[in-house]
Amino acid sequence: MNRYPDPSGSELKSAIAELHGVGVENVALGNGSNEIIRHLTLAYGGEGRAALMFPPSYQVYSVAAKVAGCDIIEVLRDETFSIGPAEIDRAKAHEPDIAFVCDPNNPTGTALGSIVVGQIADQLEGLVVVDEAYAEFSEGSSVGILSEHSNLAIVRTLSKAYGLAGLRVGYLISSTEIVRAVESVQLPYHLNMVSMAASTAALKSQSEYAEIIGNLIDERSRVIESLDKISGISTIPTQSNFVMFRMNQDAGDVYRELLKHEVLVRPYPDEPLFSKCLRVTVGTPPENKAFIGALEKVLAAF
Repeated sequence: MNRYPDPSGSELKSAIAELHGVGVENVALGNGSNEIIRHLTLAYGGEGRAALMFPPSYQVYSVAAKVAGCDIIEVLRDETFSIGPAEIDRAKAHEPDIAFVCDPNNPTGTALGSIVVGQIADQLEGLVVVDEAYAEFSEGSSVGILSEHSNLAIVRTLSKAYGLAGLRVGYLISSTEIVRAVESVQLPYHLNMVSMAASTAALKSQSEYAEIIGNLIDERSRVIESLDKISGISTIPTQSNFVMFRMNQDAGDVYRELLKHEVLVRPYPDEPLFSKCLRVTVGTPPENKAFIGALEKVLAAF
């Protein structure tokens, strides 16, 4: 521990490159995916440049872009929280220098897929950043189309599917040009040796994680099925490790009543679109059963 860590993170980069079938030169490391997002805005944003988002989505994009001095542009997703030709056309008209796409989306869990991502990258001349924080829970990834789009950058994290949020490790997969641009604005030794060693071990344990992720996806289906059976509830299609659902009741009221049953879910009090929505993270079978039971009791009391 008295030695500085490998500044290039070569062993971890090699594990990432092997996992995704890319070159080591196509990988950059970050102190969590948020740092990668921050460095992308530093490298490609700045005063007089525009950053575009597709809300409702992950709020860190706008925070990072504002800190970098970017003008913020928002193109709302459609009524299904997806991005179609109309949204892409509106985004293109703004000519953004950098655009952020969350796939699957946070907070809705909605997935776009590589075809839609490719269409966005084709239409926008600026950098297109695809945040795949929840990709392990979904049916696909846009890593496979990177070679077709020189303006595409994929951001990943070990915080979600790998359950290593406390290590703060994220990474970028992109062209060598974009990787170099990101690394040019990074401070030295931004990742510690313990985080890199543990992350490397995790990435080399794919069979174990595949079983864990498969079990979670199965549980997700059971949670959705249980929610859909409750009168007055509708679920938003998700390919993440959480489920957002709508109710007839105010979300804040239901949230507070669930707390009395020792069940913690996620409300969105500052987002009018989700005033009657809550988001639940898929847990273990006993946790999910406890959540459904508590929710049924709470809703029956209204």
